[in-house]
Amino acid sequence: MNWYKKAKKWKEHIPGGKADGKKPEDFEHSQIERGKTVEFEHSKDPDVAREVSMDHLEEHPDYYVGLKHMEDMLSEIEKREKNRKK
Repeated sequence: MNWYKKAKKWKEHIPGGKADGKKPEDFEHSQIERGKTVEFEHSKDPDVAREVSMDHLEEHPDYYVGLKHMEDMLSEIEKREKNRKK
C-alpha cells in the first residue's frame, strides 16, 4: 500500500493521543514504519499501530531508535545474569 496515499486520507482512530491533529507525513517515514512494526504487537490494525507510533514519536522523534537500544541493553544484562548464575 502506498503510504503517502494512505496518509492523505488520514483519520484519527484513537482520541486523546499526544499526536492528535497531526498526520503521518508530519513524521519521518522510516520512524513511522519502524513504530508500526513494534506496535503490531498491540494491534493488528495498521491504522491503529501507525497512530500509536505517531503518539510515541510526538513524545520523542527517535523513540523507536531509543527503544531498540534499550531492548539491546536489557538483552545484554540478561545474558550477563544468566552467565553469572552458571
